[in-house]
Amino acid sequence: MKVTVAIPGRQLTQVDRATINEGNKAQRHYESAAIRSGDQRIIDTYMQTKVEYMRQPSSDAQSLLDAKGETADGIRAYREPNAQQITLLPSFGEFGDSSMSFPPYHGMELGAGGDATVFKVMAHEHGHVLDPLGGQPHDRERAASDHSNWMQQHAPPRLKRQLRDQ
Repeated sequence: MKVTVAIPGRQLTQVDRATINEGNKAQRHYESAAIRSGDQRIIDTYMQTKVEYMRQPSSDAQSLLDAKGETADGIRAYREPNAQQITLLPSFGEFGDSSMSFPPYHGMELGAGGDATVFKVMAHEHGHVLDPLGGQPHDRERAASDHSNWMQQHAPPRLKRQLRDQ
């Protein structure tokens, strides 16, 4: 399941392409872990969840931010309100940069960037989609991070080594 993009190819910037590449990598890692988990609900939900790249939050997501008096600064990925969709924003691509380091996030150690980090974040966002009690994006962060932490047990061997070394 590749990241979808509504921006015409000739209008994509280097940042756009890097972010889409990291999103696709994260999706491949998550798919592998989902299959290795053997949990049909996780596999089915993964297959039905759209992941889209956008340069800014959707109007629904922006309306929620506005209602809370928040901005999109610092948001790199989120589950779309009332949809089985994950949206990646341009700064998501930074998670793939192994020269960067990221602070813990809702009970999930991020550490250095790279494949392990993009996997953790993608698994976290898929956790939001799977969470039956999560009515709005990012309203149950700990449950989503618990899903990410659990999925790390099912990561492919090369990725498991990276997760362990972080």
